[in-house]
Amino acid sequence: MKWSQFRRKTRVFLTVAVCTVGAERATGEDLARGVVYEDRNANGQRDQGEPGVAEVPVSNQLEVVLTDAEGGYALPITDDTIGAFNNAALGQMYVDFVATGGLSLIDGLSVGAEIEDMDLFDLYAMIENYPHDLLQLVGFNLAKGSRNHLRAFVRALAAQDVIYAPIYLDQETFDAILGAEMERRMFFDADGEPVAACGGAIGGFGIRRGNSGNNGNSGQGTGSGSGTGECDGTGSASSECDGTGPHGGTSGGNGSGSGGN
Repeated sequence: MKWSQFRRKTRVFLTVAVCTVGAERATGEDLARGVVYEDRNANGQRDQGEPGVAEVPVSNQLEVVLTDAEGGYALPITDDTIGAFNNAALGQMYVDFVATGGLSLIDGLSVGAEIEDMDLFDLYAMIENYPHDLLQLVGFNLAKGSRNHLRAFVRALAAQDVIYAPIYLDQETFDAILGAEMERRMFFDADGEPVAACGGAIGGFGIRRGNSGNNGNSGQGTGSGSGTGECDGTGSASSECDGTGPHGGTSGGNGSGSGGN
């Protein structure tokens, strides 16, 4: 299902049958079963005639499955205790990061940079290996946030005369991220195309499905305008303005990141 098709649906609710006593078991583990459906009357519960939604990703924070043709899914439950790590390695990593990050300002900033470095490495792998529109949409925009966070941590370390060297990302990708401006007032669609938001202009770091993109180039408009004509800043005011509408003096071009193949 394309993201454009999915978002046109009125409202989707996820109902989860949490397995407790007597739950169905698979390979010794309890299962959480549920269904994703189209809530056509927006009452928060599934009524007769409301269809399931296929191919929606659902996760238990360890695994991701897609709903079947009827909107159903099943995921294993290992430990749903709040704050518990099902993955022992991740649990230990959390403990180590907290301990190290509390030692000093520089240690805290270094831990922050390493976490974003690791997150980006994992997100880029997900974007490349799982070409489902909803996963791509989430991946592209999480990566945008992590790039901004990485820039902030690395620049804060530089202000302390400390240079952060990437641990997970390759040097070329790392340098491209640090060489670009913060990605503000924009988001990415499911194809990795940047979309301006809140009056923002597209520029900086571009990324498309498959590979990370290069730095975007900023553009500057060169036209001039006078009076109150309908001008967009790209032509001569004397020939294109009739004095009846709003105009702009100079137009600002949009920078755009160029994506990978």
